[in-house]
Formats: sequence, C-alpha cells, structure tokens
Amino acid sequence: MTDNIAMPDGAVLATKQVAGAHRPRITVGDDLSGAMMTVTDGHHDVHSETAYHAEIVDTTMLITEYIGISFTTPPAATARVHIFIEWGSMSIAHIELLEAPALANGSALGSFNRARFSDKATAVTNLKSYDSTGIDTIGGGTQLWAEYGFASFKTGSRSASQDEWVLAPSASYAIKLTADANSNAGQIDLSWYEHPDAP
Repeated sequence: MTDNIAMPDGAVLATKQVAGAHRPRITVGDDLSGAMMTVTDGHHDVHSETAYHAEIVDTTMLITEYIGISFTTPPAATARVHIFIEWGSMSIAHIELLEAPALANGSALGSFNRARFSDKATAVTNLKSYDSTGIDTIGGGTQLWAEYGFASFKTGSRSASQDEWVLAPSASYAIKLTADANSNAGQIDLSWYEHPDAP
C-alpha cells in the first residue's frame, strides 16, 4: 500500500509499508521533473543512526605479518548486519573475509556511529583488532572472499552489488590483511549498517 503526502515545498513523499518491515520506505519526488529520487539502504541507515565504522592501521609490516578485525553479529531478531570493506597496503598484500574463524586474544576496538549527533551503539559484539606481531592470532574459518594487491593498493568505493555482504546472524567473522612483501604497511576500513528488515 502506498500513500502520497504533499510537502510544503511541493515535493511528494510516497510512503510504502513493506510486509514484515519495521519502518516505511520513503521516496522523495523532484519538484521540477516529478522524477523519483532515492537513496540506498546504506545511505538511509546513516541518517537513521544505524550505520557504523571501525578501522585499524599498521605502518610497519613485514612479509607474512597480518592485522585484522573480528566481531560477532547480533541475532536476526535484533538486526541484519551489512558490511563494506575497504583496504590499503604499501606493497604486495592480500585481504580475506573469514566466517567462523579461530581467534585468540585481540584487543577491544571502538566503533563510531556515522551519524555523529547520535549516541546509539552498534548491536555488533566482540569487536576486536589483531596484530600478529604479538600474541594475537586469526586462523581457519571459511574464506568467503579474498582480494590481492600486487603493488601499492587502495580500494575505492564501488557499487553495493560488488562490495556489500549481508552476514549470518549470531556468527563470528574476521577481516584479515596479510603482508606479502617486506617494508609494508596496511589499513582496514570496515563500514556496516544494521537493518531491522529481512535481508
């Protein structure tokens, strides 16, 4: 069911209640052309205060050393977690997304709500950073995705269909960046939003 609501500035809001959804979808119409204007779910969740960011960097990495981020997703009844991974390295390196990895130690890692006026905390738990030069380890698990940089490398923003992963509920994940050459450095940027609807 869709209801059109006229706004004072002439724009039209079309609100559609989706079956099973916890909130309406809002579409804004352009004043001049009447064309529908939309934003992605991820962008909308920034404004809804349910989008988050965490990152780690290591400026001195040797070959086979790695850094990583791990976390546990909330139950499906709480939220579905959608992630986007960006990364960079000074030299040859590769990154992996692992499901149900074997984890040891790690350090608590903070996250930021991307709506900076909000104090709403993430539903993700056990958010940790890892550095293999100490006692931290990330091993095993199912490799869902891997990407290799064969020289100095930095990912850019790509379409959601390429980058977005909708993760299983109540599951553990790790993102692991490994140096494949000496005199290296690396950074992982993890962004995610927590959507209350079905994936």
